Amino acid sequence: MLACPPSSSEKKTAVTGADDHTAGKIAQVDGIVSLLESRRLTEASALIKKLPDTEQAPHLCRLKEVRQDLDAVKFCRQVLKKQPGDSYIALSLARALHRDRRYSEASSLMDKQYEQSKSDVGFARAYIQYYERLRDLMKVESILEQQLQSGFDADWSRDRLGQVLMDKGRGELTAQDYSLAIRSFERLLEIQPDAHSFRYYLADAYAALGKSDAADKMRKEAKAAGVSPPPPLGASR
Repeated sequence: MLACPPSSSEKKTAVTGADDHTAGKIAQVDGIVSLLESRRLTEASALIKKLPDTEQAPHLCRLKEVRQDLDAVKFCRQVLKKQPGDSYIALSLARALHRDRRYSEASSLMDKQYEQSKSDVGFARAYIQYYERLRDLMKVESILEQQLQSGFDADWSRDRLGQVLMDKGRGELTAQDYSLAIRSFERLLEIQPDAHSFRYYLADAYAALGKSDAADKMRKEAKAAGVSPPPPLGASR
């Protein structure tokens, strides 16, 4: 006897059940990630144990990295070998390598993973934040410019690039690297024209190089926007 095809109501029930299962699984994984990020390790460990054995390894890798276990690098490397290209595992391994002061290996892994995961917004942001922590602002600026030009994660990239240019420009101005400061502040105002307080800093850099007309113009534009001069930076004022 042939089985009858499922009715439309039976199909709907089956799909809903599958969707509910998927949603529950996603919520469980998100919960583990959130607990790990907030260092609630006992709770995270308990949730990880509830996952099927085949799904535990990536989260155990992250748990070992956060706990700074001595075998974190070895364990995460083994997991990544079994699941190559997994950005979550790669990030955990890179963090463990960095903790062990194996900086070159960590950076190489992050660079390789970024090239393979350019459509992964979460990893791309973690990649940028990794180099921000290393204070490699030139690299961060370059990455964000590329993402902004390509339209990838454009709003976040624009905001982050603005913050980097603010930080970088102030440092350059304090160090009296006026040409570099001008480049940073001009680019900042291109992407964030409402950052009027930085027109004063740009004016200071212009003035230091004898560009008095450009300096006066910047100060007038800032005042016209109703913005008062920011606190002085080192020897800039």
